[in-house]
Amino acid sequence: DDALAAGDVLYKKATGNVAKNTGATEAIAAAIVGVADKAYASAATASYFVPGQLVTGLSGRTAGGEYYAKEDGSLATFANVGAGKWTRPTGTAESATTLRVRIGDKVQK
Repeated sequence: DDALAAGDVLYKKATGNVAKNTGATEAIAAAIVGVADKAYASAATASYFVPGQLVTGLSGRTAGGEYYAKEDGSLATFANVGAGKWTRPTGTAESATTLRVRIGDKVQK
């Protein structure tokens, strides 16, 4: 699977493995489980943050802003999610560098 960066959105595949969100389908949005805790090489065993946990070491977040899973596996504001794509709210920024993981209901933009 793909290499991961801290803050990448992860989903559970049909095999039970967790991988970087690489699409914007309804099925992938429904399977989002958390956010990578740090960078990992391709095919490495990774740990991730689940709802309620705090992701640190990020940058460019707006405190109080809600962030969604983007089709490339990154976090973005809803305005920056592609039109017609499926997504889920994935967390709320507590500062420019931290995000509290919160997995909301899937939604199509």
